[in-house]
Amino acid sequence: MPDFLGTKSDFDINYAIVIENGKVRDATPQAVIDMVNACNVLYNAVEDFVHRKSAKVLINEIDIEKHEFTVMLRPTDRQIEMIEAFLNEPGKLALVDRYPMTYILNHPAIYHAAEHPEFYDQQYYNVELSNKTAIFLDLLRYCETVGDKLLLFTFSLHTLDYIENVLQEFSSNWFNDGHVAVANTGNNRWGWRKGMDYWRIDGKTASNDRSDIEQFFNERPQLRLMLFSTIAGI
Repeated sequence: MPDFLGTKSDFDINYAIVIENGKVRDATPQAVIDMVNACNVLYNAVEDFVHRKSAKVLINEIDIEKHEFTVMLRPTDRQIEMIEAFLNEPGKLALVDRYPMTYILNHPAIYHAAEHPEFYDQQYYNVELSNKTAIFLDLLRYCETVGDKLLLFTFSLHTLDYIENVLQEFSSNWFNDGHVAVANTGNNRWGWRKGMDYWRIDGKTASNDRSDIEQFFNERPQLRLMLFSTIAGI
């Protein structure tokens, strides 16, 4: 429906600029509220002719029903200390400064890498400092034992970098805990090598390469993990 939302100038003033202003890192609380309201108004305005699809459309294609779970995890003592120290800094707000806080909750080392790259954390590979990281690795091992592949989505490139570094650090002794990847029918030596054991798709991945990567990922049993960035550059 042409011009349903007004001219381009009208759309920018009523929606685009308001939404963008609320997304920036230093947005005020009021700007965030305005962004949420604009998103709701836009969603309701186009609801009758923008046809959104749920996961149900995939059931006929893959013959497997999708189940969604939300797992609530407690922050570790180190994370609690870092978050409290961060929020005690002048001008820091939990909603506005959510990205640095998310870094901390993913793993303290990710926060240091993103906010203080000159800082080297001697506990960089201590995954027990983050229950999210520890559970992710446990889930990855479980997927290997049942022959499943794992997809990980995050808005944070720093988080993807950290996960890659951790996997490569643990690559040589990954199976020392005794778990077995059932897809490794040839008893080959598997670890965590990019392009062989896992792949990453982010903003730097050419759009015309993505379908080939996804097909390659689906066809090769050794490729057990795909890392996705949902927002470029954060």
